[in-house]
Amino acid sequence: EDGHNRAKKEYYNFLLDLISQLSSKFNIGGLIVGNFDYWEHQEWSKASHKFDIPTFCLYRESYSWDAKIFWRKNLYKNFINQIPKMEICVFGNQAKQWLKDIPALTNSNFYVTGSPRTDYHYLNCKNKDKNNKSKNLIVLFDFYGQNYGDNIEICSHHNFKFVDLNTKFCLICNKSFSDISAEVTNKFISLSRLPDLKKYKFIIKTKEPYYSKVVNETFGEILNKSNNIIVTSSLDFENILLNSKIIVGSFRSTAIAESFISRASIVLPYWDNQKNKSLDNINDGLETNLYKLEKREAFENTFLEIIKNSVETNDESIHKRLELINEGLYKIDGLSSKRFEDVLNRS
Repeated sequence: EDGHNRAKKEYYNFLLDLISQLSSKFNIGGLIVGNFDYWEHQEWSKASHKFDIPTFCLYRESYSWDAKIFWRKNLYKNFINQIPKMEICVFGNQAKQWLKDIPALTNSNFYVTGSPRTDYHYLNCKNKDKNNKSKNLIVLFDFYGQNYGDNIEICSHHNFKFVDLNTKFCLICNKSFSDISAEVTNKFISLSRLPDLKKYKFIIKTKEPYYSKVVNETFGEILNKSNNIIVTSSLDFENILLNSKIIVGSFRSTAIAESFISRASIVLPYWDNQKNKSLDNINDGLETNLYKLEKREAFENTFLEIIKNSVETNDESIHKRLELINEGLYKIDGLSSKRFEDVLNRS
């Protein structure tokens, strides 16, 4: 603890000197950070305040679900030191409601802006996607290496092994949990071998190369039986949105939520009895082209039906989808950056 405090003090003094030098050459209007609880960001904020430079936090963990929020509130409720004042911008009202009750953030102000990174993709899909008739990708956003379960309130780690396709064992807290991500991955790989889907390219999109390695090692045997699937972290989001016929993943993944702006059919494996209030009234994909699969047996047939019926997503379907995630991502309308800019200018 003493060593940590000494290191923070040294870093703070270094930042004072650095900001002093930068301020002598530039007019610094503000500091932008992506989180409020990284100690490095806090030291930057404290040092910046000495020079009357405000801090703007574009909180990148905004999109969440009840169990994750419960875990975060428990984590932060015991923070006893006030975090330096920040202007905190969140993606939706969901994050604003629980963040404003954290004692360590009582000095901060909160704004709902939406997610600025969605602006480009929204406008790109709006301008290009309608004319794209050659969608040839079927993409699974990998969640095998993530923890999207309702059990996260007691375990939020990412270091685990799978006991079987529906059970994972945490190597840190030594507990087993139900998890369907391995089963979903296994089923997805099997789909890539179906003759009726051979004209589509199957892709498992991971967050980074580390997760690609994990998927390849874990599912190597079944992957080797298919010549129509790749595991990659490098396929860009623009390509996925514009060229996907079907996108698969967890509703609790920000990437899946942001994919609601695409004209792809969205398949959500849901047979683990997740608790997501916004999806309670979605029973079929007729209005939204979004399929909440509450029975594992429906997985393969859902894909085949989408292809057989040439299901398309219209503007009204996209509008209804975006209403489902409004609390978490507010508006995906191409104007989130402008709302964030307005906060910068007001402060």
